[in-house]
Amino acid sequence: MSHSGEITIGRTSKSTIPMDDPEVPSLLSRQHAIIKMPQGGCGAPTLTYQGSLNGTYVSRANGNKMCKLAPSDTWTFEPNDRVSFGGCEEVLHPKTGARVANPFLLHVPQHD
Repeated sequence: MSHSGEITIGRTSKSTIPMDDPEVPSLLSRQHAIIKMPQGGCGAPTLTYQGSLNGTYVSRANGNKMCKLAPSDTWTFEPNDRVSFGGCEEVLHPKTGARVANPFLLHVPQHD
């Protein structure tokens, strides 16, 4: 991702990255998280969780279980981290109650 400054993530169309899924609506809040890109491209981007009902989960590449961030927690990305908005790897489908893959589970790419 080539972007400088602040990237907002949430359900609102005003977000830099608007995210919603009709199969599992309302997993994300309107203003769910902020990613800050380092000035001049030096250093790692950080994610600050803004707080919501369903949470933001993160884990390192070493395979550790995903942990839920507390509101206002900041996470510094490392290569191959995973971040999941609105729940862990699986979430419950609101109509069927079945476990489905979280559409907002992302993997941080390896840096070159």
